[in-house]
Amino acid sequence: MNATGTSKSETGVLVVGAGPVGLTMACELLRRGIDCRVIEKSDAPSQTSKALGIQSRTLEVFENMGVIEEFLARGLKVTGADVQEGETLLFQPDTRYLKAPYPYILSLPQSDTELLLLGLLHELGGEVEWSRELAGFGQERDRIVAFVGGDRADATEEISAKWLVGCDGAHSRVRHTLGVSFEGSAYEEEFLLADVDLDWNRSRDKAHAWLHGDGIFLSLPLPGDRRWRLVSDIAPTEGEEAPQASVELFQELMAERAKDTKTNISNPTWMSNFKISRRMITEYRRGHVFLMGDAAHIHSPVGGQGMNTGIQDAYNLGWKLALVIKGKAPDELLDTYEEERLPVAREVLKSTNASTNLAVSRNPVLRFVRDRTLSHVMGSGFVQETLLKKVSQLDVSYRKSSLSKSYKSPRMLLPGRRQDGFGLKDWLNLRGGPKAGDRAPQGRCLRYPSREETTLFQEFEGTSFTLLLFDGPARTEEGYANLTGIAQKVEELWGEDVKTCVVIAGYDKPEGLDWDGPVLLDVERELHETYNTAGAEVLYLIRPDGYVGFRSQPAMGDRLLRYLGDLLSTTPEAGESGERYAKGYADKTSTTR
Repeated sequence: MNATGTSKSETGVLVVGAGPVGLTMACELLRRGIDCRVIEKSDAPSQTSKALGIQSRTLEVFENMGVIEEFLARGLKVTGADVQEGETLLFQPDTRYLKAPYPYILSLPQSDTELLLLGLLHELGGEVEWSRELAGFGQERDRIVAFVGGDRADATEEISAKWLVGCDGAHSRVRHTLGVSFEGSAYEEEFLLADVDLDWNRSRDKAHAWLHGDGIFLSLPLPGDRRWRLVSDIAPTEGEEAPQASVELFQELMAERAKDTKTNISNPTWMSNFKISRRMITEYRRGHVFLMGDAAHIHSPVGGQGMNTGIQDAYNLGWKLALVIKGKAPDELLDTYEEERLPVAREVLKSTNASTNLAVSRNPVLRFVRDRTLSHVMGSGFVQETLLKKVSQLDVSYRKSSLSKSYKSPRMLLPGRRQDGFGLKDWLNLRGGPKAGDRAPQGRCLRYPSREETTLFQEFEGTSFTLLLFDGPARTEEGYANLTGIAQKVEELWGEDVKTCVVIAGYDKPEGLDWDGPVLLDVERELHETYNTAGAEVLYLIRPDGYVGFRSQPAMGDRLLRYLGDLLSTTPEAGESGERYAKGYADKTSTTR
């Protein structure tokens, strides 16, 4: 420490903020062996419930991070909602329309989410530095220098870090210091919130909502007997402030909007008035600084999108930043964080704004149309599945990303150049499978040779890419030689960074497959159907965050190696070897197909 009371230190990444987003970011870095520090200006973990709903896609993220069982043990599965006007049922969204491993919303107070992620952080060797506040920072050519205050007013630490990640909420000091604009506006309505006990007997696997001329009344089940979250909007009398949340006020609103005068509200543990805004930034990265979560976007809580969007910001950046820090990928990879996540935030703001305006509208014409048409529209299973996929964030896609590439060879349709049984219908069939940039779907299979039951998500666990090589029904020696060659070359060049699995449509490993690595037996052809494979071998490269990065039909090794060569840095020797293999592969296929 110098004479002014300032100590100096260094770290790889400085994470500012220890909410769900900052903790996810730190865990993703530590899982990959990246040194980081987490500072938080609060003196202890949050004690209030705040964000409640954990969406289906976020639960998949927690499965990959290895903490899904802890979350499921603590949370409450919510599978739908009853939406009413008085005593008239308007519609009943049902999450069981979702085709996903977790077809529900998990109700869990944010304080519990933070404790579970904090436990994972500790298991990984990290910790949160409480009562540490970012005072400011400056950027140099290849790093940032941050000034952090501690418990004592005269104790300041100068932290030199290669990267800084701002996860410090809507009033982000990181964002303000960068001077990044937070564009948008606030809603006029004021909202009331309360976590209480209710002595009613309504289903606890559903939310219950009432639409009324004066506003909404919403009840969300919380873990624990009789615990519920109540939410309502309220319009203050002209010239007066809105009334403060209280048990008495919620009793009045329940009687007025839900037509319920019998249920007793008691034991409030958290009550609050709040206003909401819709704002977002226009750049997610500036130099060696990133923004995510509420520091980058805030919006209406309708649909439970905020915390989930922030967690997936961190999940998107974590693997990319780790590869760059390790020297395994070029710095340009980090530009795809903004490229992929900014459009997601823009769409979330758009959809939550529309839903909020529809729910709280006091326009009598709009309310009439809303209440008379919603029941008909939401009665369609297709409509419900489409909307629920959006709310659950299962439909988030990066198809327009520069990282999303695919190849489909038209040569396979020419006479003399097709494999046995392969035709136009098969070539078109891949159009129905997950596209490059889409979430890679789940599926069941068996591990060879143990024939132990497993799933694709279990195979995706860890921090590497996953290469899926699907055999074709023709099952030719040439086809298996092709898959073997691809698998061996990828293993040689990228080792632990890419896990290669050959997926066989059968109960045993074919004799012609000379591959000692992971083999998955797709006995029921579930994976082949889910991924819409056809007559030729097909490959899918799954990114560490569970999205399809590259796909090829047929499985073209040269195309894959070029994609990986652009994405992942290799030694000059490996790069030259890959180029030689790609050229030789291209020459060979041009004469044999």
